[in-house]
Amino acid sequence: MRINLRNLLTLTLILALSVMVAAQGQRNTKSQPQSFDIIIRGGTLYDGTGRAPIKADVGIKGDRIAAIGNLSRATAPTIVDAKGLAVAPGFINMLSHSETSLIVDGRSLSEIKQGVTTQIFGELSMGPLNDQMKRRLRESQGDVKYDIEWTTLAEFLTYLEKRGVSQNVARRRPHNSTRCANWCGARWKPARSASLLP
Repeated sequence: MRINLRNLLTLTLILALSVMVAAQGQRNTKSQPQSFDIIIRGGTLYDGTGRAPIKADVGIKGDRIAAIGNLSRATAPTIVDAKGLAVAPGFINMLSHSETSLIVDGRSLSEIKQGVTTQIFGELSMGPLNDQMKRRLRESQGDVKYDIEWTTLAEFLTYLEKRGVSQNVARRRPHNSTRCANWCGARWKPARSASLLP
């Protein structure tokens, strides 16, 4: 019985020491402040879900939001004081007409300063372009002049990317681009109901 009691006491002591070491490690981890590249402190956070805003800090690492909440103990080389300001995800301009202005100035400061981080193009046809469409586009240029070095939409987006743009850009394909790519130059005539059916 004495040997069993000794073994039981030894195991109990080992277990107690293990728990103390683990607790000490957790205490050290908790006392280490989080580190971010940027912290946006004290703003009113609108998360984009429609819920009521909250006062919170935002920690950013690289190009990702890494933490949201009370980051008062966290550190970062760049700290933005957002007290009294709204903090929100980037806005999306769903009907952008910046196709040509981004060619001239990819910074898009007028939209960036309003929080727009994504532009969806659609009305002006930047691709696909046939020769006649390119000619019309050149003739319709106003103060903003540019060479048309692309034919397809993918080539236009690559063209913008190589020039450098500050925002995300995407493109929906409007009906006019498709219609004009197929029928521009043909004699326009009224559509008949049969021609409108698939």
